Amino acid sequence: MVWLTLSWPASSTPILLRTAEAKQPTPAFVGAGSCAASACHNANFAHGDRSSEYTHWITRDRHAKAFEILFDERSRAIQKNLGQSTPATNDARCLKCHVTPEWEPAIEVKTPHLRSDGVSCESCHGPAGGWLQHHHLASWRTLSAAEKRRRGMRDTETISGRAQLCATCHVGSPGLEVDHDLIAAGHPRLAFEFTAYHASMPRHWPDVKDRDAGAHRRGRADFEARAWVIGQLASAHAALQLLADRAGDRKNSWPDFARQDCAACHHTLRVPSVWQPRPGKIGDARWSEWELALVPRALQACGVEMTVLNEFQAARASGWRDRGKAAAAARIAADSLKRLLDADSPIRDNLGVDFVRGILINETVSTESNRDRAIQAALALRALERSHADRKLPLPGTFRQAITDFTRSVSWSPELDPPTIRRRFP
Repeated sequence: MVWLTLSWPASSTPILLRTAEAKQPTPAFVGAGSCAASACHNANFAHGDRSSEYTHWITRDRHAKAFEILFDERSRAIQKNLGQSTPATNDARCLKCHVTPEWEPAIEVKTPHLRSDGVSCESCHGPAGGWLQHHHLASWRTLSAAEKRRRGMRDTETISGRAQLCATCHVGSPGLEVDHDLIAAGHPRLAFEFTAYHASMPRHWPDVKDRDAGAHRRGRADFEARAWVIGQLASAHAALQLLADRAGDRKNSWPDFARQDCAACHHTLRVPSVWQPRPGKIGDARWSEWELALVPRALQACGVEMTVLNEFQAARASGWRDRGKAAAAARIAADSLKRLLDADSPIRDNLGVDFVRGILINETVSTESNRDRAIQAALALRALERSHADRKLPLPGTFRQAITDFTRSVSWSPELDPPTIRRRFP
């Protein structure tokens, strides 16, 4: 075994850290209480100040209440509808998203409060047994991201790492899936868009910690736009992995209706209806556009052709008659997106008004024909609008009004469509 002594100011005592070649033990969970000392992360300072991270999570972040939700009437009804006698508060299927993906009974033997902490510090930052005693030292900052991961700390600093981490639960992953059975029993559908969730988070970190490929938010003029691109790729990657897992394991039902267009079956009988899918016949098993609708635009922002998804799209168009081919196509597409997400800097710089124009003109569709796609377009436009605010560059009035009109149309009216938008931008 090889050891490396890392040094810091002489007043401190060096510790020995194993090098990358050494095999690391599985990190242990220690519980959110280990972060709660006032000298650590519970100093009760202003929002975004260092040492107040625990304070803001416990008082403002809904993740802190994730376990408590499993006690409410809706959770009890879901379990009853599923025919489950086990309460949601003891069901591993629920706890793996409402506590941590690694949850299992053995963890609570040493960390009895992990469950009641909800989605807490270690749920996102990783089990702290391998880094709790070191992460505040100057030597910790000299370690590479890979070395920190080996000790159990997850990447929440880069937008790519953060988006993929959020997608684990908010889109799903093998073993953590909100399928059609859960939705039919009363669980909300998972419709995750990273920038919308990110913007609504009560941040327990300063903006300077928002990073993309080594560039801080303050030095990156188009941070929100880049976050939207990465969020699209991360959500699509998670959805494709989930689909590949379901299709590839014959123990799973196939196809799962949760991945199909809800409006194909669930819509008002009034004609026309904003929920009724067109074109196509009522009852057609159309596949959901939610995770993939705007991925071509995200790929364009990376200078990548849509060919990375062509085989998958072809398999989906066939109706998934061969689940083996479906699994293979989804896995290949997921691997392609993963390579992009892990690339050092896949996104071109300064995604600005031209990109907004492309979303408005080329990707918006009538809410009457595909509501999911329209909602995704509206969320993209809001992210791009925030990007311009970050740059302190106002959007031209016509663009701002077009964004407002379109986002309103998604919620209330089926009238706005691409020809209308094109007339606004001759």
